[in-house]
Amino acid sequence: MEKLPHIEWKEYANSAKITKPNGDVVYIKTGDFIHIESTNLFFKIDEFYGSPNDIGPLYFSYRDIDMDKKSFVEIPFSLKTGGKNFMICYPSGLTKYGHHLNNEDWSSIVVCDSNPMITNK
Repeated sequence: MEKLPHIEWKEYANSAKITKPNGDVVYIKTGDFIHIESTNLFFKIDEFYGSPNDIGPLYFSYRDIDMDKKSFVEIPFSLKTGGKNFMICYPSGLTKYGHHLNNEDWSSIVVCDSNPMITNK
């Protein structure tokens, strides 16, 4: 059976600890720029959602980055999402709401050292 990622609170509502399926650990926090190397997806974490009684966050909202345009992707506002994307966090997350990453994607998640939209010349 394939091992799933495990996400738990580091500091409630501000940061989380991700234990990848391969056992590596990454810490993410509000405002971090994230790169998922397996899909070349870049995004910025906006906010974590959940309760201090949960093992970890249920999900976090994020903003996709269009690397060709060096800008955030605009998301249409809807009553369901409020104009945000949501990434499900395991094991606390709700499995029927939001974007799910497969194990390969969780294994390739990297916190960027700086804003990837800024290009040094």
